Amino acid sequence: MLFDTTGQKLQDPNIYGFGENSDSLRLPTTGYSHPFWNVGPSFLPEGNLYGTFKAYYDHRGANGTHAVYHLNSNGERVILDGDDQGQYLEYNTNGGVFDFYFVTGATPREASAQYGLLDIFEAAEIIANYSVAEIPLETMWTDIEHMYRKQTFSSDPDRWAIERVREYVDYLHLHQQKAVFIIEPAIPTQPRDSIPGRPGTYTAYEDLVQSNVFFKFPNGTAVPGVVWGGGSIYPDWFNPATQDYWNEEFAKFLSAESGIDIDGLWIDMNEAANFCNPTCRNATLDGIHQERPERVPAVRIPSPYEIPGWPENWQPTCVCYTRFNVAVEVNGDV
Repeated sequence: MLFDTTGQKLQDPNIYGFGENSDSLRLPTTGYSHPFWNVGPSFLPEGNLYGTFKAYYDHRGANGTHAVYHLNSNGERVILDGDDQGQYLEYNTNGGVFDFYFVTGATPREASAQYGLLDIFEAAEIIANYSVAEIPLETMWTDIEHMYRKQTFSSDPDRWAIERVREYVDYLHLHQQKAVFIIEPAIPTQPRDSIPGRPGTYTAYEDLVQSNVFFKFPNGTAVPGVVWGGGSIYPDWFNPATQDYWNEEFAKFLSAESGIDIDGLWIDMNEAANFCNPTCRNATLDGIHQERPERVPAVRIPSPYEIPGWPENWQPTCVCYTRFNVAVEVNGDV
């Protein structure tokens, strides 16, 4: 098999990353080899599933931290080793192109915090920046940041308030653009009727239990898992009646009157992904140990930055905002 090879010299490296693995946190820099062959965390840990994220961080102490990401979907092996000229990192891949992204940052946190969205204001900033840079934008895709505590079919009332999301979608439609939000199949099992200011509006877990179409063991108990929202259960992919459950939940979530009238859905983790330990005797407890759902960023109201082209109530000068359908006065510098 023909391999393409590239490498780079490293000065006093402290390498971390290259995805989840059972190696040490700080990777060995001599005699180390790490393969990438599209393995994802599902029920069977050794199964090949989907793409790998080939990124690493090199921490140089007082000299700062940087990250390197190699975008390539082919099978690949990374080698960390040394010779008489010093330490080196080498990529061996069986195809594709060498498409590298280099990310700077004074600290590991700064190098990694450039991904994800703090809130809907940051999403609006991205959309506005495309316009300012005169780069065409057809669709804005948003990940799970819009969810309340990573609950499927929910919207964070502080960072992605329903009323604010509707304005966001209206703005995109006014500019002939589209909005796509992500949906996770796993349904968290913790008490769910608890979204602040929106009592009784979140029933995805209760609806799944009552419909009796969740994925089960032969004894009838639910197959547990841990995903972004913590301990979860799954709608049964093989039960035809599951379609009715999805139809009802999508109808509520995408309702133009009470939900979010978006243009499309991004279905993620549909393998089904599962972060639980192999025995998974207590998915809720395992999720807590993993700190899932993760802590969320501080609330920013209003936006701390000017968002060109967006309405006045999206700007730093706004002195009020709507939360839970109640107008609340705030200082402009919050």
